[in-house]
Amino acid sequence: MKPSPMQRLLICLCLASPAAVAELPLISDARIIQPPPGAPVAGGYLTINNTSEDELVVNGASSEHIATVELHLSEVVDDVATMREMDQIVVPAGGTLEFKHGSYHLMLMGLDAPLQAGDDVQITIESSAGPIPVTLPVVRPGEHTMTHQGSDGSSQGHWHGHGQEMDEGMGKPMPKDMTDSSTN
Repeated sequence: MKPSPMQRLLICLCLASPAAVAELPLISDARIIQPPPGAPVAGGYLTINNTSEDELVVNGASSEHIATVELHLSEVVDDVATMREMDQIVVPAGGTLEFKHGSYHLMLMGLDAPLQAGDDVQITIESSAGPIPVTLPVVRPGEHTMTHQGSDGSSQGHWHGHGQEMDEGMGKPMPKDMTDSSTN
């Protein structure tokens, strides 16, 4: 069977441009924990599954509705909690990285309106595989989603309430005395 003219065109485009067939990672469990009323910041959490044979470098994020979205790492070093901005985060080939409380997360700063449970926030993650559109639903503390997002940012999933499984402090800004002023 001979390929149609459209099929031949698609084959040529794919062969001419390796980026045209670049595999975007799978995004799951995306969410923002509803921040307390009046909070100017919130945390974004998700899991990135790099199904590619190449490492994935995440080097930024943005949103049309949030002034600043940064990549952050929270950790405890010598019994001192620190949080710092990251220039990039690497997900190894075939690896998975969970953005979670007390580790890597998206820091959403300069919220232009209060975030309420049930809202959806559109964020674009900048990466070596290209821009990755992500929808982060806002959930109440103690709830989280089990969503899986396609490369177009659309999500499919359902809600799960997990009571005390999640840390009570999720989504709350870290006090200034717990931040690390060093830069990397």
